Amino acid sequence: MGVFDFLLAKRLRRGPTLLLPSSVTPRTVLETVRLHSPQAAPQGRAIRIDDRMRLRGPYHVCRELALLARLPVGWPVAYVADAPDPEAEIDPAAVVAGLAERLGGLYRPRRAERSPDLFAVTGRALPLERLTGLLPGARPRKLPGFDITLLSAGWSPLEIAFCGGADGEMDYEVSVARGPITPAVVEQAERLALAIGEASGGVVRDHNGFRLATPARQYSTP
Repeated sequence: MGVFDFLLAKRLRRGPTLLLPSSVTPRTVLETVRLHSPQAAPQGRAIRIDDRMRLRGPYHVCRELALLARLPVGWPVAYVADAPDPEAEIDPAAVVAGLAERLGGLYRPRRAERSPDLFAVTGRALPLERLTGLLPGARPRKLPGFDITLLSAGWSPLEIAFCGGADGEMDYEVSVARGPITPAVVEQAERLALAIGEASGGVVRDHNGFRLATPARQYSTP
């Protein structure tokens, strides 16, 4: 292996690194990145996500390179995100993790645990009774010192937090209030977030910042 391979192995080991099967094409990766950042565009052998971040690749990963980079063997395609800029608004680790979830891949390094904040919605303000109708039995309470209202119900592990956005819209967040974050809880939270998105005509994003399509608004890739 040459100098380039050693430098690439070091870069892949540092991460954030996305590992994919060979069936995933660069076009598919680009289209999926645009669910997070619609302005993303090809730039040489990379995807420019914004002025500070690039997703570089694809790189072919043979067994020797995987071992050198301390990555799982058997994933022939890799991308690596630029190191985060201290002033960057986009988290490279979140982009890589979201791509892995959608494209059937892996990402390294792994996060220690999943955030209880599962989905976010930005849309128009809903009447309180309409919002509580989506989480029956929920009661509102204000967070002391913050312009945030929480809706929670004793029977549900989920809660809805909402506050007015700077642009006049409302920001909603669906979180796990208590208990473990199981696949069933995540599915329940997704249904609730999509219902809020449909009712508010809003944009729904998952915990990694990737958009979900709602019945009220279907998103297309630019």
